[in-house]
Amino acid sequence: MDADREVRESRESRELARENRRNKIIAAVLSIVMIIVTAASLTLYAFLKPIRSTPPADDTTPISSYTLPKPTPYADDPVMAADVIASIDRLHRSISYSTRYRFSGAAEGALLGYGGTTNAGYRITEDSLPDDLTLIVSRGPGVPDDIVGSDVGDVPAYLKGMDLTVSYVGMPVSDTDKHPAGTVVATNPAPGTALSEGDPIVVGVATAVGNDNGKGVLGADIIGQRSDEARQTLESQGHAVNLQPRFSSSDALGTVVATDPVPGSVLADGQSVTLYYGVDMTGAKDVFSEPRDDLNGLRAVRTGASSGVTTAAIAGTYCRDVTRESGTSPGTPVTDTAGQCLTLTDRTSTDGSNGHYLVLNGDDPAQPDDRLDLTNFAHDIGGALLEADPDNPTGQFPMRNHLLAQGLDKNWGVAELYAGNGLPNCGDAVFTGAPGQTCDGDLTFEMKDFLVYFAAGANVDEVEKTGYFDRSALSEALDQSPVDDSRPFVLVRDRTLYDVTSKPAGEWITTVNPFVPTNSADNDYRNAMVGMKPAPSGETVYYLVDEPYDWSVFPAYDRQ
Repeated sequence: MDADREVRESRESRELARENRRNKIIAAVLSIVMIIVTAASLTLYAFLKPIRSTPPADDTTPISSYTLPKPTPYADDPVMAADVIASIDRLHRSISYSTRYRFSGAAEGALLGYGGTTNAGYRITEDSLPDDLTLIVSRGPGVPDDIVGSDVGDVPAYLKGMDLTVSYVGMPVSDTDKHPAGTVVATNPAPGTALSEGDPIVVGVATAVGNDNGKGVLGADIIGQRSDEARQTLESQGHAVNLQPRFSSSDALGTVVATDPVPGSVLADGQSVTLYYGVDMTGAKDVFSEPRDDLNGLRAVRTGASSGVTTAAIAGTYCRDVTRESGTSPGTPVTDTAGQCLTLTDRTSTDGSNGHYLVLNGDDPAQPDDRLDLTNFAHDIGGALLEADPDNPTGQFPMRNHLLAQGLDKNWGVAELYAGNGLPNCGDAVFTGAPGQTCDGDLTFEMKDFLVYFAAGANVDEVEKTGYFDRSALSEALDQSPVDDSRPFVLVRDRTLYDVTSKPAGEWITTVNPFVPTNSADNDYRNAMVGMKPAPSGETVYYLVDEPYDWSVFPAYDRQ
């Protein structure tokens, strides 16, 4: 019995041992399987996970080679131009490249593509440097520079992803060879203007010029034509044509930049048309002044009806350039009026003189002496002289220290426009000393609206050398971006930058106003004006915004 029990117990022990070994083997196998599955999962995850081929811009670790990545502008995590540039810089090689900015629906700063001969996939090494590398970078939403001339059917592609409110109008054109029907003639805002999500944009599409009972239509494509050619065409159709200068960008000199009536208008037989042609600083002398027969042929500021030449040349909307915070896009004009833009509107005086004047931001002063003017108060036309009378032994004249007079024959292309005519105030009223006018209080000189106008190509450097600008303001401006002198611009005096904006006038007949340019014997013909603040820079001036069309005259265009 004992022997049988021992045999049975031995057999059971061996079975239990085998079972334990089996369990251990199964556990080991399962562990191996789990390791394989986990490794495979990690490998698959690493394969499927988006790989950032371009390290972030703050990584400065040196590298020996770099492959230009494929642009992914509309991806959730697009390749950014700043990262590409940082990687190129990490190569520590003298690699020449340029950047070109383009409006798009992609995130601002996203890489849109490459220009030149170097494309995505090019591997930059010590032995293989790119000859022609251009990075095309998104500026965010805006009106593409090259949209004009495109087919209307391609407009959605140009504006892809920008989420703009787009409308279309038909613009009659005279030359359908240059502007085929169905192509983009112009946009509002103009090409090159930055926009925000939801902003409106009007696209003008070419249509053939029709006629209404024998009346012609002034084609929209007259804008940009050479003024002499446009005049000949209109005169051949029986219209009388008046040519007038208007300050414009350098690329529009000599071409039609505006018309009266506006493009798209129906013209009656024989109707007169005014064509405004672009001028720069070389035309400023004739815009602001004319020889006067009553002054022995000497030049003086335009007055009376002739002043309309000056005001028409300047009138318009002027906007600051806005550089986005990311710094990836250059300055672009904006179209809002929340401190970023100003308007100068041409008005005609109702005092019977037919004189013209400019109104700043629609605020027409109640007192004529507070209108913007080029001169100080004077009892006769001699106060508007821009050169010395040869018969005057002193060689002096009232406007001698005005920028317009100083640069008249030097093509500076600069002039001051300011309110108050240099007169004192009695409280809120301008005091002229006219018969019967009295002041019970003290007379004061007040710092009023003051603008400096610069035509395209204006000689800013020469003005700076005269000491016209406050030293600290000029130093600050020189540290900022330079002005774009290919466009007309306005510099506005900022009263908030001054500690003193009002001074007692005392015996004002013999006291010099410190807030306007003067040339008086009472202070030995020195200009006593305080230094101008701010000084001109790309961040302080307002640039002319081209607005040649009245978009309300164009009918809606059906793209179907």
